[in-house]
Amino acid sequence: MPERQAETIPPGEEVLGQFLGDEAFPVTWASEVEKQLFWVYDDLHIPHPVSPMFFDIGGWWLSCDHMFRRFGTPFAVDWLAKNVNGYVYTTAIPADPDLRVEGTEYSSRYGARVPRDRDYAATIGSYLDLTLPVYGEHFADWWRDRLRPEMERNFAYLEDRLDDADDLSLAELATVLEDAIDIHDRHWKIHWMLNFAQLSATLNLRAVMERMRGSIDEALLGRLQNSASDRNWDSIEALWRMKNEVRDDPALRAAVGDDGAGVAAALRSSDRGRRFIRERIEPYQREFGWHAVWSRSST
Repeated sequence: MPERQAETIPPGEEVLGQFLGDEAFPVTWASEVEKQLFWVYDDLHIPHPVSPMFFDIGGWWLSCDHMFRRFGTPFAVDWLAKNVNGYVYTTAIPADPDLRVEGTEYSSRYGARVPRDRDYAATIGSYLDLTLPVYGEHFADWWRDRLRPEMERNFAYLEDRLDDADDLSLAELATVLEDAIDIHDRHWKIHWMLNFAQLSATLNLRAVMERMRGSIDEALLGRLQNSASDRNWDSIEALWRMKNEVRDDPALRAAVGDDGAGVAAALRSSDRGRRFIRERIEPYQREFGWHAVWSRSST
């Protein structure tokens, strides 16, 4: 560990070990500085190997520099990703003006964002403390009246363009992809707003609970934060209703087997099955997206 970084580590928090790769799990390092960062395997968002294209343009980390700047976080200013043997590893970049490390976005190298001001980390937190309660107070209205309608318009635009995909030229499809990349970036920025608004609301709720009860009941706190308006649960309920419809209909039940491709073919072979696809499956895909077995939904 560089001497400059070692001096900033409080006693009791020293690095206990380091793994930089071996023959069984080789890792290529772009620099000595890159080796000193704390890389975490992203098994929360992306537990399985990713394609080169997804790593290039699909990562949640691509808008983290915006998140850290918008909220004025003192603990990090950028977030880099590294493709290690097909798996995604990420690392937060501390607000250290002397740090120089490269990241990669859209097949291009760039220098990770760091502040010029040496006092940035010590002073920016006051901005976060000032603005965070505003997000907690107003975000539900912003989400309902402004942000969710914006996202729904974006999705509708992409779906309308792709409905005509067979009639689009390669060049026209490329422009749709660029639009999708822009929308992806914008929606992740909205995601960070939602996350920090939830953090503000949670911190306020914890403070109220401690003041009123004298202590924090974590189980009660979790129950109080459950919402009846939740898109994850909406998607699960829709699947549950489809499952019950299949269970109660002999024609649909006969089409269900162990092989997904066989189920789809069986459904398409009958009028009842085609109606089920048209009235249930296709609207579900349009509203909630195409889910893989290991998919995870956010926001």
